[in-house]
Amino acid sequence: MTAPHERAAFPPSRLVPAFEQRDALLRLLASHRPDWDEIASLILREPALLYWVLEASPLPQSRLASTLRAELAQRLQTLGANLLRAWLLPLALAIPRAEAPARDALLVAECALHLAYETRYPYPDEAYLAGLWHRFDALTPASVVASGEGTGRALVASGTLDDRARLRVDTPPEELASRIGARCGLAGPLVDALAFQPELQEDLAGAHPLIRLLGAAKLLARDGWEQQLVRVAEISGLEPEALLSLRTDIGFLVRPQPLRLLSGNAAAPLVEAGGGAAPRLPEFDCASNDAVSDIAVSALISAAFSGVGPEEAAARLAIATRLLCREDPPLVVVANDRGTLEPLTPTLAGEASAVAQWYAELAQHLDDETSVIALAARSGKPTLWFAAPTGSGRSTHDRCVARWLGRGGIECLPLHLDGTAAVAVIGADERRPLAPSVRRRLTELAVAAAHRVRDVREQRAAQDAAVAAVEARYRDHARKLAHEARNPLTVIKSYLAIMTQRHSGAAGLAGDLDVLHSELDRITSLLQRAGEAPAVEPEPARCGVPELLHDLRGLYGDALFASRGIRFELRVAAGLPPVAVPDSALRQVLLNLFRNASEALQPGGRFAVTVPGQVLSNGVPCLEIRLIDNGPGLEPGRLADLFTPRPSTKGSDHDGLGLSIVREIVQKWQGNILCRSQSGTGTSFQLLLPVDVRHQRDA
Repeated sequence: MTAPHERAAFPPSRLVPAFEQRDALLRLLASHRPDWDEIASLILREPALLYWVLEASPLPQSRLASTLRAELAQRLQTLGANLLRAWLLPLALAIPRAEAPARDALLVAECALHLAYETRYPYPDEAYLAGLWHRFDALTPASVVASGEGTGRALVASGTLDDRARLRVDTPPEELASRIGARCGLAGPLVDALAFQPELQEDLAGAHPLIRLLGAAKLLARDGWEQQLVRVAEISGLEPEALLSLRTDIGFLVRPQPLRLLSGNAAAPLVEAGGGAAPRLPEFDCASNDAVSDIAVSALISAAFSGVGPEEAAARLAIATRLLCREDPPLVVVANDRGTLEPLTPTLAGEASAVAQWYAELAQHLDDETSVIALAARSGKPTLWFAAPTGSGRSTHDRCVARWLGRGGIECLPLHLDGTAAVAVIGADERRPLAPSVRRRLTELAVAAAHRVRDVREQRAAQDAAVAAVEARYRDHARKLAHEARNPLTVIKSYLAIMTQRHSGAAGLAGDLDVLHSELDRITSLLQRAGEAPAVEPEPARCGVPELLHDLRGLYGDALFASRGIRFELRVAAGLPPVAVPDSALRQVLLNLFRNASEALQPGGRFAVTVPGQVLSNGVPCLEIRLIDNGPGLEPGRLADLFTPRPSTKGSDHDGLGLSIVREIVQKWQGNILCRSQSGTGTSFQLLLPVDVRHQRDA
């Protein structure tokens, strides 16, 4: 038997985040360097915000052991601070602070999470998420549904329910959970836990472990939970005394916390009102701030794509379109110099890649008289097309694009790119255009992304042209030098031939002259090759760490350490596998760290390098390298931004880039670097470098 649902509906426009969470997130996002883990932790406490983010960028439908926070942080960082603020700012202005507290859902989620830990359930994050979303009706208060063109677009840009998957209040829980799972990329057992909620003890006994955990968690979260301990013990297999302690701790964890005002990276608690009341934030008049919100969001969108590459710009556009506009990512096409419409990002990975590549194969021309896509690009006016019931239509291209986008029609929004014809193509299902607010936001996003991609392409083209010009001048200069050098070389070879004839009887002279002839021929060949473009052979991503460390100690041990009275110790375990990092790259990393240690230590100091063996880092086999010194340690302020480029205090020979370059190289080869330091005690660096997979296969 499943529990009855008073309101089995979960439309995204009815999810309401708590005011305090939105305010705290906006404050964290105002930092120059946002703490994405902390931001993810806040969103994980808020059912509505978490749903919106995961629907905009679904999970990979893999099991969630302890990876939900990392998955969420990665999505938030991809989206960027400006687009997150563009999303949250209208919500903060539009929804009263008293609406939809999430504490009940959070209490069930924390109970489920800790029960998973205690029972050793291998996917605790699934238990947490099941608890957070355990009641759809609790997340859909009817009082906050807004419509029209006013503050409602803060909830959903169109002011309506999701047109793509409109849900009725009588939608069966199984169908509802399946839709949620499909939208957010949830694994099957988690979808089942949301769908099936047995009430009877015997039903829970034979259910999936995740369903049992959720049932026990809901009992622990009830009022009068003390009377449910025996029943929860029967479901979970834990002792009532352990459950009592667990529930008491969870009650402390989910109690309301005082907000903090952030200033830079420092946080100071707000002064609470008398009697311990929660601090009050200024209330907003939604109507009077609506225009201000629009202007602020537009400015944030314009700045959101600055400084990113084409791939990252496309990824941001995809997530932001779903998050801010409730629409799938658009296909953005731009007219090139030949009058052909081509996709803005035809070589990207992910779901948008296939549609972009297929459209590129169409080679659609700007003058195509049958296509609404070409018409929107030429006229600068929006167009709308739907397939006729008979299956016929003017443009095969439009029909193909609509089918690729998985919709019955397309809506084309012209983009203004400084005289370049461009269009954002959106899949559509109804014979009506998008709401003006959706169209405006979507156009702003597409224009900002298109500007950035086009600017980067132009910069790269200019750089490539400059490099090609320099290479051409070099080759021309080298060819001229080689030509001029051949003249004296020819004279020398002729003179050597005369010497052979004049001194034909000299013992050994002929052999010596043959050697000279051979060397002159080699010089001629080198000069000829100097005028040719060098063939670049990539360095293999494979390095033997013990060999490299012994080599570095032999080359730099005396110069950097022994000559300064510093003891250098090297300890390397036997039988270590190679790492998947080029020799030159790892050499550069270690030399930077060696040099920093030698400059930090005084005579009598000690520097130790150890390679104890393999470890697992995020499930990846890695080789661990530790570099430890007993120097003065790092100042706390420096440790906070250790890998950020900054002016050096060491003198003119230093540019302050060493550690930032070290991290960049390590991350480029999928490694990780950690630093620990204590004033007056010393500093240690820990390198985690992935093991070469070829070695693993051979072994």
